[in-house]
Amino acid sequence: MKRHRFLILFQIVSIVLLCAACNSQTINTTPLEDMPQPTLPTLAGEGIVYGADSFESIINAYAELEQSEYTSHDENIIGDCELAVSGGNTYHFGWLEKPALMYAFYDINGDGSMELFIGGHIYEEHNSISGIYALQNGKPVSVLQTWLRLGISLSTDSDGNGVICYAWGHMGYATEIYYSLNENGELVTLDILNTGVDIGDGEWIRSKDVGGETIRITEEEYCSLIRKYGSWGYVLLEGAEAREINLEWKPVATHNVQ
Repeated sequence: MKRHRFLILFQIVSIVLLCAACNSQTINTTPLEDMPQPTLPTLAGEGIVYGADSFESIINAYAELEQSEYTSHDENIIGDCELAVSGGNTYHFGWLEKPALMYAFYDINGDGSMELFIGGHIYEEHNSISGIYALQNGKPVSVLQTWLRLGISLSTDSDGNGVICYAWGHMGYATEIYYSLNENGELVTLDILNTGVDIGDGEWIRSKDVGGETIRITEEEYCSLIRKYGSWGYVLLEGAEAREINLEWKPVATHNVQ
């Protein structure tokens, strides 16, 4: 009988303690929308620059090149840079020497890892791209270099993918090459287009590289490809709307200046 009373008393005490513990907890009545939200990494170009630190040595090498007035450079880092090789000439005729160098980041293939772009002023308030670097196996590699005077630009194709547009021309002939980057950070050629003036009748002749062979194409085919890659084309198209990507440029000279 005593044992039975003890068990009942123990159960009552346990229930009282459990209720007290429940009552002591504070219920959070804050609306969900007002509660602190976890901070998530932003997309490349919107805050966090993925892989940007990997290009530190390259940006510093360009800063030293500019500081030396293009008389010396680190061969092991930017030895294939046309500006370094030519002593600052923006074109092989020596046109517009010693530009102010700039750098910018952009994720071309949308893999979350930034690519580095090196450029400089050749016109007032305009930067032209001369070098592109990408990460391959976590290491920065030069994927495209050219004279600063020649036209490298970025655009988005009809599917929203980043495209590198590389165009140059001389004496009535022009070549346009459209590149992308694969998942390994390697340069991939999408299309090679050529335009030229037929001296006989003054009309434009257009062709496309297909497996190393030059195939003549119509004006309509040419225009369709230009619009696909979001480019103006070397021969400006009437009514064309280029989907050019505007980079956020910064001077290499102030890269490490606090």
